Amino acid sequence: MVCNVAPSPAFASETLASLQFAQKVSAVELRLPRRHVEDAEEKRREAAIKQKEAAKKQKDTAKKTSKK
Repeated sequence: MVCNVAPSPAFASETLASLQFAQKVSAVELRLPRRHVEDAEEKRREAAIKQKEAAKKQKDTAKKTSKK
């Protein structure tokens, strides 16, 4: 980061604010960005599981209705 400071007392508050901001920026730690990419196979498995659960629930509901 580049920080511009002025030697003139007229700009002391601006210089101080710039230096404080630069100090905060220097404390920031960057890490490699991670991209979230879902595996297509995993999506298919999850969809199949949901479909089986829905079918089972529908069968259970049909059984309960037919017993009445």
